[in-house]
Amino acid sequence: EEAKEIVLEKAEVKAKDVVFAKAKKEYDDLRVVYDIDFKTDEAKYDAEVDATSGKVTEWEVEKIKAKTEENLKLKLRLKRRRKYHLKKQT
Repeated sequence: EEAKEIVLEKAEVKAKDVVFAKAKKEYDDLRVVYDIDFKTDEAKYDAEVDATSGKVTEWEVEKIKAKTEENLKLKLRLKRRRKYHLKKQT
């Protein structure tokens, strides 16, 4: 739990805005680390926290592209379906 708090603070996000994909203790080159993967609506994060010092030893952030165009296309398809079904009923 402390490792999760460390990475949330580094990412400047709140726990309620995050989905954790992985948070597990591992051994890496004779060190104990926590490997933590999580995502928000805006980015995916991959972090490694040293279990002894609490320092973040690896940090990767991948921004998630806005899906606005995809959402607009979906809304348009749904609108067309509704019109089709309304015409069919009359």
